[in-house]
Amino acid sequence: GVARESLRSVTTRAMTPDATVARGAARATTRATIASRSVTARRATGARAARKTTRRRAKGDEATTAETALAATNPTDKKYVALNGVKLVVDFEMHYETKFGETVCVLGSHEAMGAWELERATALEWHEGSVWKLSVELPAGGVFFYKYIVKGANGEVLRWQDGSNSMLVLPESWNVPNGSHYLVEDNFSGVPNETTEISEHLLAGKLVNAQGEKTQLLQQLEVQKTMTQTALEELLLAREDLARAQSKLLSASSETAAYDVNNGNQNGFSR
Repeated sequence: GVARESLRSVTTRAMTPDATVARGAARATTRATIASRSVTARRATGARAARKTTRRRAKGDEATTAETALAATNPTDKKYVALNGVKLVVDFEMHYETKFGETVCVLGSHEAMGAWELERATALEWHEGSVWKLSVELPAGGVFFYKYIVKGANGEVLRWQDGSNSMLVLPESWNVPNGSHYLVEDNFSGVPNETTEISEHLLAGKLVNAQGEKTQLLQQLEVQKTMTQTALEELLLAREDLARAQSKLLSASSETAAYDVNNGNQNGFSR
């Protein structure tokens, strides 16, 4: 050990100043290279993480877009929109005696009626004779559920309309011009009225049409299945024909090769 230390000491003293500088520079270069590689590796890792995050966000956006598009086609969804954008002006009217400071509001399943959020309930306007009125634009062909409530001066809910939720079914967009008015006359007792009967009739029509469309889709599906089965059978036949053709080709090639060999042997024997 002493000898090794002595040798290292002698070697160190024997090094020239230029060699010492060069050695220090080499070490500094090595450390800089290692640090640069480390930074590059961290940047690459960060870039990969950023790309993964971007892909996850893109997938999430695609899923959200698909859900929104699906909701827009559902006539009972709060974000339902008619296919051709047709809207009806629904005029709600109801006679109800209130006390001073009280307000009648409507709350329903569509965004235009608050989407069942109490703080977003839409207030009706009082008119002569204690008739409350409100006009709301709703997409044609929609199926909506709603209820009336009475709020106090401070916004607290004092009373709910009696009975179950009211149903409103609007005519399809191809049956009414855009901007048409649709009158809905209700009562706070929740007793079925003319609007209820019309809505039930329209809903029955929707169900019949939906059943008809379902039947047509099933028939089209059966036709597609038959066409697919026929195409598969034709494909199998084509494969069998191809296999036979390949077999014949291989057989012909083998016979030709055998003939060439025999012919060559005979020629060689004759020589």
